[in-house]
Amino acid sequence: MSEALEEKIKDFCKDPESALALYLRFFTPNNAKVYARLYGMDGDKAWRAFSIVPQYYPSRFIPERVKNAIIECINKFSMNLEYESRKRISRLSEHERDALSYVLYVLNHSRDFVDRDQSAESLCAMLQIEYKEAEKIVRELLAKTGLAFYYYKKDIIEMHINHHYVIPPYANKIINELAGQVEQKFKPFIDMILYSNNPKLLNAILIALHDGKDSHIFKAVYGEDWYNYIKMINFPYQQGCNNYIAKRILDKAITDKLSRYAPIQDVKNALQRKGFEIEIEVPIRNGHWYYTYLASNNNYKVTIHIMPFPYMLPEEGKREVIVLIGPLDNPDVFKNYVVVELDNNLKVSKIIDMVKEDWSREIVKVFKSLNSSALVISPSFLPSEKDTAKVEFPMIKTKENDQGQTTDTLLDDLDFGVSLDGKVKTKDGSGIGVDVSGQKNVSSASLKIQEEFTFPAPRLPEQKPKEDLLNKVIKAVENSKQVIIIGPPGTGKTHLAMWAAHKLTDEGRSGSWIMVQFHKNYRYDDFIERMILKPRGTSTELAIEPQLFLRLRHYAQQHKDKKVVLVIDEINRADVANVFGELMFALEYRGHLVRRAYSGEDLEVPENLYIIATANDIDRGTFDIGVALRRRFKIVKIDADVKDLKELLKTQGVPKEVEEVAVDIFNGVNGLFEDLIGKKGIGHLFFKGVKDKESLIDTWNSSIKPLIEDYFFTTGIVNKKADNLIEDIEEKLENPKSGQH
Repeated sequence: MSEALEEKIKDFCKDPESALALYLRFFTPNNAKVYARLYGMDGDKAWRAFSIVPQYYPSRFIPERVKNAIIECINKFSMNLEYESRKRISRLSEHERDALSYVLYVLNHSRDFVDRDQSAESLCAMLQIEYKEAEKIVRELLAKTGLAFYYYKKDIIEMHINHHYVIPPYANKIINELAGQVEQKFKPFIDMILYSNNPKLLNAILIALHDGKDSHIFKAVYGEDWYNYIKMINFPYQQGCNNYIAKRILDKAITDKLSRYAPIQDVKNALQRKGFEIEIEVPIRNGHWYYTYLASNNNYKVTIHIMPFPYMLPEEGKREVIVLIGPLDNPDVFKNYVVVELDNNLKVSKIIDMVKEDWSREIVKVFKSLNSSALVISPSFLPSEKDTAKVEFPMIKTKENDQGQTTDTLLDDLDFGVSLDGKVKTKDGSGIGVDVSGQKNVSSASLKIQEEFTFPAPRLPEQKPKEDLLNKVIKAVENSKQVIIIGPPGTGKTHLAMWAAHKLTDEGRSGSWIMVQFHKNYRYDDFIERMILKPRGTSTELAIEPQLFLRLRHYAQQHKDKKVVLVIDEINRADVANVFGELMFALEYRGHLVRRAYSGEDLEVPENLYIIATANDIDRGTFDIGVALRRRFKIVKIDADVKDLKELLKTQGVPKEVEEVAVDIFNGVNGLFEDLIGKKGIGHLFFKGVKDKESLIDTWNSSIKPLIEDYFFTTGIVNKKADNLIEDIEEKLENPKSGQH
């Protein structure tokens, strides 16, 4: 089938348009005809391209040789297609090119999004329009220029939508060029952040990047409305649409400024001089624009948040200290805190003890000592070297330099019908547009937890693991609450984890368990919580939607007499630090509250919630199980054992001569991996289903040999040991008896 299809592709691949039509049919199967029309492709040619491909070919199941034939076809006309795209871009209006470059900047950082398309969200914020309108603009601009084609699929298991952009090979160079122009446009704005002498302006920017959720803090500190400062620099803010362009570009500048100038080391020195030990440090990074110390002495544990520009309120009432640039206009907002006010040179100007307890009086002494010691920070945190009064956010240009016309002209240029009774009006009421001086009337974020979590009916593997191994895992889970089972692929780690969860919950009588599989696109928004827009009457509501872990946690809190077990399969296929976020802290310090990133609500892990994870320790494309994860999880190692293989083959009724070859393969492959990378490479379950010589050959060709080639041949240099082993095994498979020694 693959060979015949490969030949059809080669025969059809005669010109650039045919090549692109084939590419669309394979890689965007559900939308190919729409994109062919938007691109302006010859309808008859497009139809013939689609007709040569079987309907049941979804892109993720394309055979490798067919995929290679399509890539070879489009690469053959790469120069022609790149030239055509550049020609199409040159025909765009200036504001269309601006919009396109901003969209490509987002795609250049990520092409896969879950539930919300970040490129559309960014344009929604930049143009201050509805998200759906931004989606239309993004999809059509990209298709018209031939740079990228949108494709989505629903994940039935995880219950979310995966947004994906397919980018043809010829488009990568253009995307890099246009995305690079965006960073140049932001240079004056970045300089403004680095050299601004206006703390209120910087504070307002942080609140906007944090989606304005805690804007009342700005009022409490400065006695003014934060939004006036956003308008002053024309900063595009649209509640409910995250501006990922601004977040990515500005985050580094903000992080660098705060990391360099905030009194981080001074506070640490003062704490240590007064007998406090620093237990935990949470640095400024990736949208987390304050530094946190968890410090303790013989009497108290205190959390200190060094947040020069208070864009959010840290968790309340747990012996909390907040360090900020003052003076405060309304200290009552910070009740239950010790507030340390700094002046513009970051020297302590005032200490407000709103708590008046023993611990707070002790911490006041710490910060009073700062004034009597030499500071290690720069004496000028907010230098006034540059005139920033005229610096504005680099908005999308319009035809007549009229911001009120941005949306309608862009929609009109893209052949969208412009509704004159749209939800957003221009200043003169003439049509859909943007009133940059207005603020959207969107209700504040809300958090709604499901009343009851529904566990799917457990489906256990038929083969039960060995009793001693099962008991070892259960004991580890009961002792440490969270465990990772590590070993080579095919050793039954997932089976073991599922059975352990089943037994731990007394086969469902005293609890429940659920399983999730991590992958490279899995993130915090899938696991902890995410932001979504919901309709509310004639407007919209920004809501925080709890995800799997929060819903499990809520269930565990409501059913404290039950054991709740989460099985995470292949935990190291995701970037665990990003997926877990503040959960990393909460797992290590069960019972201690930590504040969640989006909702600002407390997170703690109940004692009756257990985690059993699995990790392949040789798989490529995985994240390393680092020290941080090993410290929080008990590690249970399982190894590949030839005894398990022999037992499996015996239950499958494998003939003696075939069993001997299978054992030779098992020992040879594991010996090779141990010799070259220090770990065994395959477990006994690779041979599940082997019944005779033919099925053993099939297992070798489809599973084991590709694994060897992936590890030792991918660089183009043949590993002699691996090559010799393959030859030896294939000789034994050809003639089992002659291969025996």
